[in-house]
Amino acid sequence: MQPLSDAVGDGEARSPLAGATIVVTRAASRASALVAPLEALGANVLTYAATRIVPREERALRHAACALARFDWVVFTSAVSVMLTCDATESCGIAAGDWVHTRVACIGSATADALRERGIEPTLVPQRFVAEGLLQAFAAQGGLDCMAVLYPAAVGARPELADGMRALGASVQLLAIYESVVTNDDVDMVRAALREGHVDAVTLAASSAVEGWVQAMSPLHDLADVVSIGPITTLAAKAAGLHVAAEATPSTIEGLVAAVVRAIEAQRDRHQHHPNFS
Repeated sequence: MQPLSDAVGDGEARSPLAGATIVVTRAASRASALVAPLEALGANVLTYAATRIVPREERALRHAACALARFDWVVFTSAVSVMLTCDATESCGIAAGDWVHTRVACIGSATADALRERGIEPTLVPQRFVAEGLLQAFAAQGGLDCMAVLYPAAVGARPELADGMRALGASVQLLAIYESVVTNDDVDMVRAALREGHVDAVTLAASSAVEGWVQAMSPLHDLADVVSIGPITTLAAKAAGLHVAAEATPSTIEGLVAAVVRAIEAQRDRHQHHPNFS
């Protein structure tokens, strides 16, 4: 890999990511929120879709959505689950104002923002954007005794959240409403960049993206540092044998961008102190 310090000219010195090539593993239609700030900091960004979203259990979701009023809480852990659930409620004639009697909990600011875009204000967003953080927040407000909870999630979602809510007294209807399916879309340019040693870091924003990256890029998948959105993704990346150079804190797009900057700065520091580092 060409040392980043060599790639940055005098006129580029003020751009933290100038000369760095960063891979964003999201489809172009969903990647702009991450691509734009990386490019603004000087990065060359390559995008490809590590996964694509496939809706599941559509009939069950519509049935639950049309009976929204019987749930005390709806719990969202991704913007995708917000989109699919709100589409289902709207198809039943349920408007944003009709959510007033059903409280909503979200893991993460991006999920909360997706909900607000639909005109619904979340009741509870934990400080820690993981299942354990939300369970602590529920426990702090007295638990979920005898409450009905709708939890629309991804296929293969970690069981800790559903199990934890049941342990707090809730009746939980867990619906696996979408699946992140691994793709090989637009991989050729990224594979070529990896092969030539031109990728400085890859951003991974979900455990499913780890799986997609490894499958699509093998045996080249471990040739670039990983920047992870949060602890669960970090665990998945390390289990796959990837080197996690930085983790977002907090687990937001802004946190992910800041983590990329930290990772690249660390690379440059290694190059500066070890000129033969590659």
